[in-house]
Amino acid sequence: MAYPCLRGLSDQRGSVGVDDMAGSHAGKLYLVGYGVLGDSKGCTGEALAILRKADELIFRWDRDPIYREIAEQRQTVSSVHDLYRTLGATSDAYRAMADHVTQRISDGRSVAFVTPGHPLICEAASQILLAHCQSHGIPVEVIVGVSFLDLVAAALGRDLTEGAQVIAGSDLYDGLSKALSTQLPLVVCSVNPEPAPGEADSELEMFIAYLSQRYEPDRPVAAVSAFRSKSNGLKVEVHRSTAGTLADLGKVLRRCRLCFWVNGRGYPPPEERATAEPAASHSRPDRL
Repeated sequence: MAYPCLRGLSDQRGSVGVDDMAGSHAGKLYLVGYGVLGDSKGCTGEALAILRKADELIFRWDRDPIYREIAEQRQTVSSVHDLYRTLGATSDAYRAMADHVTQRISDGRSVAFVTPGHPLICEAASQILLAHCQSHGIPVEVIVGVSFLDLVAAALGRDLTEGAQVIAGSDLYDGLSKALSTQLPLVVCSVNPEPAPGEADSELEMFIAYLSQRYEPDRPVAAVSAFRSKSNGLKVEVHRSTAGTLADLGKVLRRCRLCFWVNGRGYPPPEERATAEPAASHSRPDRL
């Protein structure tokens, strides 16, 4: 299963402003994912421990409740979210985020870069930071969290290791999707319904156009959305459609970021798969 989700960064990992930390007292980097709930209830115990003990916390995203929760408890909490406003969701923004974090680590501090979901899944700034620290001998500890891929697997009853191709919505801008096979299942993660700065079309519009160009109209497609409800915490919804009718869901698709599952040939929808006999190619012992 591939994760080609670093838009414009394939040959620039580790390229940040702090090129040489020789002679400085480097600290330690924690890459912390706080899961999909957006609050401390969705954090693992290990993540909460790091949020308490690290010298400094830098959040990529400051719109979730957990940012306010932690900021009320300690002073050394900040966010790099403003870089989205000035640079957009671009490789320049992610390099700037990584540059800011590495500057803080170079002061000898233990710094936690805190992200939604899993800190290494579709988190370009984390990938740059990881590569940079590894090349400079700076200790790194990765604290995992539940990701949107876990939500897709749970909501659709799918094993994503069974041939699924996984990309980010931003990869649609780069034409990476042209190299994907229409014979295998496809997962497109974190698809933004709003255009990025400087882009005429949104990732959602690009995805709908991609479906019409590459797939027959009756190919099954599922849209998975997750958002917080005031009474029940995280609410996950699944909307089933086809490549030819996905655009008809209209406003349902435009209220939040989404993940999409596109069926591969020979992969029945989940509701049919429950009664179908497993294909020979899928017969294998469970892995530990």
